[in-house]
Amino acid sequence: MDYNPGYNEAMLLVGNSFYNQSQLDSAIQWYEGAYSNGYRSAILCHLMAYIYDVKGETHRAINLYKEAIGQDSTLATIYARLGELIPGDEGNWYRLKAAKLKEQ
Repeated sequence: MDYNPGYNEAMLLVGNSFYNQSQLDSAIQWYEGAYSNGYRSAILCHLMAYIYDVKGETHRAINLYKEAIGQDSTLATIYARLGELIPGDEGNWYRLKAAKLKEQ
C-alpha cells in the first residue's frame, strides 16, 4: 500500500482479513477505501451494507444493499433484508421479489 495507495485488490484483502476476524470497524475502513477509489462489485456493496446494517446505520445500509442488487439482481437474501428494513409498499415489493427468487 505504501507503493500504490490506490491498489484496490490489496485494500479488499486487508478488509477481508479484518472482516474474517469480526473486526468490522477496521474492515469497513479498508472497504471504504476501495469503494472511494471507484471499485464496485455486488460482493463489496453487500459486505459494506451488512457492516453498516450491524452498526445501525440503516440508511447507508439500504443504499448499499440497493447498489449490490443493481450489480447482481439474483441475490434473494438482499431483497429479503431490504424487505425487512424498508416499510410499506416499497418494502413489500422487496419481500415479494425475494420470495420469487427463492422459488426459482
